[in-house]
Amino acid sequence: MTQSTTITEFLNTLTELEDALDNAYWEASSIMHKDLIYNIISIIRFESSELNKLSVQDHHYPYEPVTAEIRELKERLHFLQNDINHYVLRTSTATHLEHLIAHVSSLRI
Repeated sequence: MTQSTTITEFLNTLTELEDALDNAYWEASSIMHKDLIYNIISIIRFESSELNKLSVQDHHYPYEPVTAEIRELKERLHFLQNDINHYVLRTSTATHLEHLIAHVSSLRI
C-alpha cells in the first residue's frame, strides 16, 4: 500500500537514501556496480534539486513527482534490492539500504 507524504518528509527520505547509496558507491568493487548506484544517486539529486527550488512554505504540501526521472526510482531500487548482496558488500550498508528501499517502495511516487 502506498502512503502520502509531504515534500519535507520526501526530501528527508531522499537525503537519507542518497547518503546510504553514497556509502554503497564507495564500497562497490566494480565499475558496473558503481555505475548502477551512481545512476540512482543522479535521479535522487535531480529530484531533490528541483524540490529545493520550491518555497519553504510549500514543503508541507503532499509530495508529487517533479521530474520524469523520479518515476524510474522505484524500478531501479527494486533491481538493486533483488541482488543487494552482490552490489553492496558491507552488511551494515546493505541492511540500511534494504530498510530505506522498503520505505521508498511504500511511498506514492
